[in-house]
Amino acid sequence: EIFASQVALSIENNQLVEDLRRQVTTLSLFNELNRSMTTKLDLPVVLDTVVDSVTTLLGYDYATVFLLDQRGQYYVPLASSGYALEQLGHLSFGLDHSLIGQVARRGMPVVVDNARQDERFADWPMPVGSVIMVPLTAEGRAVGILSADRRAVGEYTPAEVATLTALADQVSVAVENARLFDE
Repeated sequence: EIFASQVALSIENNQLVEDLRRQVTTLSLFNELNRSMTTKLDLPVVLDTVVDSVTTLLGYDYATVFLLDQRGQYYVPLASSGYALEQLGHLSFGLDHSLIGQVARRGMPVVVDNARQDERFADWPMPVGSVIMVPLTAEGRAVGILSADRRAVGEYTPAEVATLTALADQVSVAVENARLFDE
């Protein structure tokens, strides 16, 4: 019984250490992005930093930022990590029937735990198992979508959704600042 109790305590401690590592990684990500966004007003550089951070620091297999085009009719992929942007470059997603349009309209994250069984991903060029999409909102309107994907099927934790939502808030500010600077 003592041995079993010690093993259980060891497992619990290991989980606590992993949670702490995840929190430190998340704080590092936000710190890096803050530094990047305040020193750079070049939109492609900021977006590349975001998607690279999502895959390397948060451990997703793929990350993509979709922004609203100049006419305000379609969301187009402008930055990606985990694959070449050209693989999605020909795609654009309308405001009405696409999943990306749905995320933008609702202004809330959408989580797909099993994209392989979801018909909305039938023509998707990447082999994704699970997807989370969060809106990038500025002044009450969606200016883009941040997508974080995994090859494996699986559930996202509430902490993962909250982290990506908070990240999306920062990215939204960076996008608007870069666009205002360009203007």
